[in-house]
Parts: sequence; structure tokens; C-alpha cells
Amino acid sequence: MLDCVGVQPTFDLEAMLLGRNSIWTIVGLGGGHRDVRAGSTPYGCTVSITYWGSRVELMEVIAVARNGHIHAEVAEYPLDQAVEVYAKSKAGQIKGRAVLVPDLR
Repeated sequence: MLDCVGVQPTFDLEAMLLGRNSIWTIVGLGGGHRDVRAGSTPYGCTVSITYWGSRVELMEVIAVARNGHIHAEVAEYPLDQAVEVYAKSKAGQIKGRAVLVPDLR
């Protein structure tokens, strides 16, 4: 299970959907929480949070990127094309990261 939002409603739903030997990866930083202890999740369940590192490590990664050694492939789309973009993403038709941009005019 992959949680890209991290808010309490998604945590609550995912906790109900977990089964034996599930993998629950939390990417989103929406502020949700869940107590994980013996008996609170099915046996063999793995819970991980993907964010890590110190401020100094972040600064080092930014320096490497500024020197041109890291490149992120990003495609921007208007927010009103969200449904089509999600369909393209699901079909594997987007290379890199899709970013939905609202029209602020």
C-alpha cells in the first residue's frame, strides 16, 4: 500500500485494509498518525516512511543538483487536465514526474 497523502482519513482506511505480510509505505506528509505496536497491525506487516536525512544532507544533495549531476524529469500540466494526466500516469505514458499547475490569473 502506498500513501502519497498522509492525512488521517487515508491512514485510517489503510490501517483497515492491511493484511498479513503487507507493506505500507507512507510518502505523504499530511499529518496523519497511527500507533504501531505489537497487535496493532497484522503479522508480518512492514510500515515505512520514505523521508529521511538531515538538513546538512539535504544541502549536499542540492549542491550536487546545482552542479548538474542530478536531473529531475518534470512535465507540467494545467490543473484542469488532472483526470487525463492521472490516466496517462496510470498507463505509464508520463516520463518522470507530472506536476499539475493551477491557473492563477
